[in-house]
Amino acid sequence: PAMRVDAPVIAVREHSKGQGIGYGATFICQAETRVAMVGIGYGDGYPRAAATGTPVQIGGRICPLLGRVSMDSIAVDVSELDAPVSPGDRAVLWGSDSLPVEVVAESVGVIPYELLCTIRGERTWVKDG
Repeated sequence: PAMRVDAPVIAVREHSKGQGIGYGATFICQAETRVAMVGIGYGDGYPRAAATGTPVQIGGRICPLLGRVSMDSIAVDVSELDAPVSPGDRAVLWGSDSLPVEVVAESVGVIPYELLCTIRGERTWVKDG
C-alpha cells in the first residue's frame, strides 16, 4: 500500500435493539450492538458517501461502518470482535494488507485515486506505505 489511513477510537458504546445510529438515525440496531466511535469524518476527507457496511479494520478484523458519516466521526460495529475495544485503539480506514484502498473505493463507488486525493492529514492519520 502507498498510504495507510487510520484514526483513533474515541468512545465505545452499547446500543439497544431499536436504537438509531448516525445523522437521521439511518441505521437502526436489530440487536444489542457494541459501537466504536472513530475520530474521522467527512471534515477530514473521509468519504461522506460511505454507507452502512463500508469496511473498517479494528483489532485486526474487518468491521462494518454503521449509519451516516458525520463531520468528525464514524460509527463502527465491533460486536463480533473477541478482544475488547477501547478509546485510543486505532481503526484502519484503508491501507493495510487486509483492507486495501481499492476495497473501500469499490464500497463507496469511487476510484481509489479519489480517496487518496481527498483525505486530509492534519491530524497525522495519513502515513506513507
